[in-house]
Amino acid sequence: MRKIQITLGIATTVIALNLPFFMGSCSSCSSEEEKADTIVVDTLPHPTKHNIDMGNRLDSLMHSPLRIDTAKISISVYDLNTNATIYQHKSQTLRAPASCMKLVTAITALEYMGSDYMYNTKLYMQGKQVGDTLDGSLLLVADDDPMFFDFISLADSTKRKGIKAVTGGVIYQLARTDTLKAHPAASPWDILHSKLPVLLKGEKCVKQEFEYMLTCKGIKLKREEKNQSNAEEGKVKRDSSKGEKTLIAETSHPLNEILAEMLIHSSNIKAEAIFYHFNKVLNKTQNDGISIYSHKKKHKAEEFVENKLGINIQKSKLKIDDGSGLSPESRLTTDFFIKLLKYAYKKQDIFDFFINSALATPQNAERQGSLRTRLYEPIFKEAIFAKTGTIVTIGASSLSGYAKGSDGHWYAFSIIGEDTPIGESHVIQESICRELVR
Repeated sequence: MRKIQITLGIATTVIALNLPFFMGSCSSCSSEEEKADTIVVDTLPHPTKHNIDMGNRLDSLMHSPLRIDTAKISISVYDLNTNATIYQHKSQTLRAPASCMKLVTAITALEYMGSDYMYNTKLYMQGKQVGDTLDGSLLLVADDDPMFFDFISLADSTKRKGIKAVTGGVIYQLARTDTLKAHPAASPWDILHSKLPVLLKGEKCVKQEFEYMLTCKGIKLKREEKNQSNAEEGKVKRDSSKGEKTLIAETSHPLNEILAEMLIHSSNIKAEAIFYHFNKVLNKTQNDGISIYSHKKKHKAEEFVENKLGINIQKSKLKIDDGSGLSPESRLTTDFFIKLLKYAYKKQDIFDFFINSALATPQNAERQGSLRTRLYEPIFKEAIFAKTGTIVTIGASSLSGYAKGSDGHWYAFSIIGEDTPIGESHVIQESICRELVR
């Protein structure tokens, strides 16, 4: 091992480089590339022994004989209490983050919409009720709520009002009128139409399912005559009916509940729904001719990265294709995730939400989620809070989150591997986590 120590004022920087390059790495790398591959950096005025020991253990681990090509793995570890970079290995190499992308979606949503933001679905009656007949229309106003699954409760509430017939049909005001789909670069089976919650299936399906449920409850709708002025045959009218609106029923789901489900169980549908929903909510005045739900549009997550993290996406060549990480063409670095996790740590409400509710943690029956069957040793209990990621088709595996060290410090960490056996990636991830909490 070769050590270079540079002292500037009270800050001391120590860089430990292992040469020759570790087992399993690319033999074609130049010596200059080798020097930048594995770095143990400490920029503290008074470095803690625990910091130094942890960095050395991680360095030794990555230079030990492993059943994996370590040139294809990136690692970053950062002490959030002492603001020290503990370890970096290929930390600026762009890789597919897989489902760790959901951390970007979650933090962007919490930053711009807040944890108390609500998804609402409301049903109104417009007009006058005469006996069991509504001389007017029903009005369905619905967000693209990924936790709204059927119209049973709304139809039941309508029936309890004593309504058996509606003369003016149903008016729809939907946040989303098209169908939620995965990014074009992702596999088409990653988000199946049959698995979508009803409000993400598109206007036609919403109309069919709601009106079918009303019919099942014995509520008859007067079918409108087709209007030749309508752009498409059978299109539901969108004009507001005359008369005062009266709320019949409503359902709501808080953003933090949806985010917790998305992160713990790695829901791609919820991630994509949220990713496009905050575009809709936050870009109301933007009119550039591109659909708010198009993958070609600049998304709010990219604005968050540039405005809040101070990263120029174009210059850094980062690529955020979607909100779920399904696209194998997305590109982020482990250094990026450290910046993201540092930002969340400084936002006490976001950090508390992650630790107390939203990130998967081992040996917790309700929150094991995507960590089920992994990190089962007692040492990991109440010490690892993370998001997993996998894209089998390209051998991508990732793990990013927070670790509580035995010194009581919080550590942010990120591990991303590509073109590696998934099982072996899990082994190295577990080994790294063991060094973080011991």
